[in-house]
Amino acid sequence: MTGPLILYLHGFNSSPASFKAQALYARLAALGRAQEFAAPVLPPAPAAAAALLEKLAREHPQAV
Repeated sequence: MTGPLILYLHGFNSSPASFKAQALYARLAALGRAQEFAAPVLPPAPAAAAALLEKLAREHPQAV
């Protein structure tokens, strides 16, 4: 991924399959921007979720 990245962060009691995440993805897809959407599955532990997000930011510094 070299372009913009819209990172959808679901709540700790939710998932990337939530209505809001899917609605955002559908809208971006309709605009031809689906490749810019990412909704990682976040671990339930806050520290583990933060570590995952930091890893994603390091892997895609130009995109996030």
